Amino acid sequence: MTIMKNWINTKDQMPKSGQLVFAFGVNEYQKNRTIRACYAERFTIQDDNEYEAAEYCEEKDEYYLMEGWYESNECEDVNWFVQFPITHWMPLPEPPKP
Repeated sequence: MTIMKNWINTKDQMPKSGQLVFAFGVNEYQKNRTIRACYAERFTIQDDNEYEAAEYCEEKDEYYLMEGWYESNECEDVNWFVQFPITHWMPLPEPPKP
């Protein structure tokens, strides 16, 4: 049996940039949301500038995701920028063993 770890407050610690985690926040309708997401630190995750969330780095001559949280959609290669504040996160559990 996999035991879930405790939620980590984003004020105390952030996940590694690009690491998929469970993220928790309250949306604009005051509804609790738990999503699978990753945090992008500034200039760490390259982007093809196809979406509005791209930021250009002159030093590296590359586009990157803007700093922030991105919801991970398993069915698409697109990660959507999270519009509500993420307050807590926890690592994903290990998958079950066959």
